[in-house]
Amino acid sequence: MKQVELFRWWVRAPGRKRAHLTDFLMDAATANAKYPGARPDPTSRTVRAVPESDAEQRAALFHHPSAGHDSVKPPAKDAP
Repeated sequence: MKQVELFRWWVRAPGRKRAHLTDFLMDAATANAKYPGARPDPTSRTVRAVPESDAEQRAALFHHPSAGHDSVKPPAKDAP
């Protein structure tokens, strides 16, 4: 899995005098594509592990925190 840095970004919207902070996290490539000239807010930095292959993605879904908790249980191994 690769590590991806995500930030909230300072962006300028048409019709606004000042830059405002986005409500959601984005990586640098996405932020620059959507909001040219966007600046990251260093206090919002988050690093997430992102699967790179199909096998890693399947493994990540199987090991999701909710798997097997709160009445959500995988099927028993002896089940036909």
